[in-house]
Amino acid sequence: MCQPIVLASGQGAPDGVTVDATNVYWVNEGSGEVMECAIGGCGDDAGALVSFQFHPRGIAVDATNVYWSSGDKVLRCAIGGCGHNPVVIASGQDVQQGIAVDATNLYWTNNSGFGDVVKCAVGGCGGDASVLSTNQRYPYALAVDKTSVYWTDEASCVDGGGAVMKCAVGGCGDDAGVIAPSQNCPWGIVVDSTDVYWAAGGQIMKCAVGGCSTPTVLASGQSNAFNLVVDGTNVYWSASGQLWECAASGCGGNPTAFASDQAFGMAVDSTAVYWTNSQAVMKVAK
Repeated sequence: MCQPIVLASGQGAPDGVTVDATNVYWVNEGSGEVMECAIGGCGDDAGALVSFQFHPRGIAVDATNVYWSSGDKVLRCAIGGCGHNPVVIASGQDVQQGIAVDATNLYWTNNSGFGDVVKCAVGGCGGDASVLSTNQRYPYALAVDKTSVYWTDEASCVDGGGAVMKCAVGGCGDDAGVIAPSQNCPWGIVVDSTDVYWAAGGQIMKCAVGGCSTPTVLASGQSNAFNLVVDGTNVYWSASGQLWECAASGCGGNPTAFASDQAFGMAVDSTAVYWTNSQAVMKVAK
């Protein structure tokens, strides 16, 4: 890894972040904005796609739009701008962090005691999102591949009652599959072509997307780990005031710290890792 650089400074409590081939996009939870910046950097001159959002959190991007949650709404704006007039995809939601997109649909979690995992076509669904799975115990982060949606159920975060769950993108009702039961407050989750990775109880873990008898522990002693990204080769996360990496195949329980910072959101592309801290958007080349 190289030395981290600042892409955008002076931000209002930036949180979720995502990236495409040209730009980095993030939400400023504190100042209520959806922002964009060229992946090469923009200093103090980042552009606001949308302002006056209510505690925006999760964010995702595809070839056409940026998607995010704001209060009880899920919204979208064209990546080239929407005149600060975003489209409301769905309202009456309880989105905390879990939001993901594929070629046809947007997916998110409604984080409540008996929460849902839902989807809506990226072009809109008339405000009537489809429920994929119901009666989940505080579903939080979410990831998607070509066939399935994966998420973490936080449960109480104290009794080991959390779980890592799976559902077909077409839906599964009350019959979601359990990838890993008895997890202590599972938070961040990501997926690649073969495995699903998550953070729980100070550990970074993985399991084959089809299931496993016992999850593989990639790293332990990772206090407050909740952000993860994967690029097919390595897994990256934030914990204990450091950013870490480990080969997706394993690193003998000895991950490498590549930056000293606390990330509130993370993203990755083929050349760099991106993250938000309390007031800036950062980048480090691989």
